Amino acid sequence: MMPSSRKFVFDYQVKVLPRVGALDIWLPVPRTDAYQRVMSTDISSPVQLAPAEDPVHGNHILHGMMPSSSEEQTISMRYEIERFLRCDPSLNPTSHVERLSEADLASFLAPDSHVPVDGPVVEEAVQKISTSAPPRERARQIFENLLATLDYDSAGCTPERADQLGNLVVACDMKRGTCTEFHGLFVAHARALKLPARFAFGFNIPRKAEGYIAGYHCWAEVFLPDIGWFPVDVSEAWKRQDPEERSFYFGNLDPNRVQFTTGRDVSLVPLQRTGPVDKFIFPHAEGPDGKEDVGLKFHFVDRAPLPAEQ
Repeated sequence: MMPSSRKFVFDYQVKVLPRVGALDIWLPVPRTDAYQRVMSTDISSPVQLAPAEDPVHGNHILHGMMPSSSEEQTISMRYEIERFLRCDPSLNPTSHVERLSEADLASFLAPDSHVPVDGPVVEEAVQKISTSAPPRERARQIFENLLATLDYDSAGCTPERADQLGNLVVACDMKRGTCTEFHGLFVAHARALKLPARFAFGFNIPRKAEGYIAGYHCWAEVFLPDIGWFPVDVSEAWKRQDPEERSFYFGNLDPNRVQFTTGRDVSLVPLQRTGPVDKFIFPHAEGPDGKEDVGLKFHFVDRAPLPAEQ
């Protein structure tokens, strides 16, 4: 049986290199919701970081202005998190069903800059799956088709590769991708089949006492009538050989993760100058000449002995 929750400390460290000119920096922040609890926050920064909230997706943001410096500077954020097992909402008839306005539903059917809802990346799904099928059945067919047609790219979603990830045309051609391509295709296919869908970005927390994490993880949610937001993690399902374990990730999420943000094409607060942020899970930094890179390190420590999974 999957453990019902997990507690851990997550360290998110940012290294800003010496530079001439001020640097605007925006940082993603995890928040408490129905599936995770942020129990404590400890932030160390050489400059004041102001909290803000993205008005479209509700993402929590910290923003700071770092002046010129001849030395490397570090921003350290430590979060104590309790993450809960997320169970298939259709199995709990008493659970609250979120209602979305027509405008919200339409926004979750619209394309993102890297996630089209027509053209070559969705043609096969649209031809194979009928929009007259019940919504949950459409979502399940998308899930099964991706498991059958894509291989997983174990190189991962590291900061060094971040700007290269999410090319769905290449993923379709190569039949291969990271979680970004798996869920980019899931969301694209869902929207093309009239299912509102969105992205979640965070980190997988390995099942061990402590360690470093190389890069982010993402998964998807599809909005089903009379159920609400329904989670899907196709890339985690792909890693499992047992059919029952694979099926678990259609509607359920393990507690070995933390979520930071939602959505693609994010507009930050205050508004960034270099256009929408495709995936707001790593910091976004802008200097006088545009976007700049920062150094990153992610580490976790488990807060209790890990229960055995059965």
